[in-house]
Amino acid sequence: MLKQWYLFFPTILLSVSVQAIEITDYADPDIFYEDAGVSAALDIKDGNQDQISFDGNFSGNYEMVYSTKPFVWRGNLGADLDITRGPDEGSSTQKDFLIRGETTFDKYLTNDIYGLLGFGKVDMDYRKQDAGGSVDNDDTYAIDITGGVGYGRITEATPLAGTIRMVEELRRYGILLKEPNNETYLELAAIVNREDEFEGKYGKEDYRQYWIEELAKVLNREGLLKDRALGVTGTVQIYDVLIDELRNEVSRDNLGNALTGFCLKCVQRRAHGWIARVGIGYSFRDNIDFGSENDPLLSSSFQYEMPIGLAIHSALLESDPTHEIKNEFFVTYEITDRIDWVNEWVLATQLRTKDGAEDTLTNELTSGFNYHLTNLLDAFVVARLYDDDVRDDMDVRILMGIGYEIK
Repeated sequence: MLKQWYLFFPTILLSVSVQAIEITDYADPDIFYEDAGVSAALDIKDGNQDQISFDGNFSGNYEMVYSTKPFVWRGNLGADLDITRGPDEGSSTQKDFLIRGETTFDKYLTNDIYGLLGFGKVDMDYRKQDAGGSVDNDDTYAIDITGGVGYGRITEATPLAGTIRMVEELRRYGILLKEPNNETYLELAAIVNREDEFEGKYGKEDYRQYWIEELAKVLNREGLLKDRALGVTGTVQIYDVLIDELRNEVSRDNLGNALTGFCLKCVQRRAHGWIARVGIGYSFRDNIDFGSENDPLLSSSFQYEMPIGLAIHSALLESDPTHEIKNEFFVTYEITDRIDWVNEWVLATQLRTKDGAEDTLTNELTSGFNYHLTNLLDAFVVARLYDDDVRDDMDVRILMGIGYEIK
């Protein structure tokens, strides 16, 4: 069984403004969030070698959050396929396919928004490796099912983050006479959070104009609009933030994949609060990394977000556990409206308790440029450096490809 401790440093945006409103001021528990995307990259080489060699990566991810005061459902699913073949004669095609998924259900047992809750959780890992030739390759899997009780809540505050970005742009273009007060910020964020309601009422093709008009009414009522109107420039800037930036927030799929984790000119997911859980369950596994024994689980976890995201998970009943400590740090710099420079550093160590198993330390650094072609289509070039205790030399990859945002 794998025990994991994650430290997520917040994204650093190298263009910063100061406002009175804080992300923690947003307390509305009602939100529905979906994100899905696919990406592909292929490197083919021929000439001065025995045969054509190639190195390809194909990835997809899906993430959703459905939250109300009495009930929260979170889920994510990611898939990653690597296909490689070497330049030497006789080298066979190798495939590595990985699926990881997780879903959590929280049912609050009191009227307090941060009160006592019951929860159920399922974690799943599946891996299929094909080394080519006559090598026998087995499927490996790990499934953990857990249920228990907890206390607290993580509040998704991305609508307020999008509202703050919208106000920044309107002030930058001189559309707003002054910054809104906190009450107006929260009222605007509530409207931003009602996008699905507007789409259901007015239709997918027409709802945006009514959505933006509702925001403009609030700004005008508060006397914030220059000339008492958004105008063409103001409308374009709101569209740019709420449609292009807010919708282009791409989830990080936690598969160690440098491609689908990139986002162009996006409003990063923001959340705040804490939640603690204690549960019991069972672990089904046939996995060379995590062991091949089925074990009962007695687990505890604690998650905290804002200003630094921290997640701790420990499975207390198991045989030969592996402890993992993982630290992620990422920096995004917007070069132009269409080009982002994105960097990520992941440092992880695995402490193994099984007899004869060695501890490992891994370093992974990715850096790349993402070019925004359309609202849904991006092109990217990524350099990726990977090093661990097992490899003699550092693994260096340079990939070019495209990414498509499904939702």
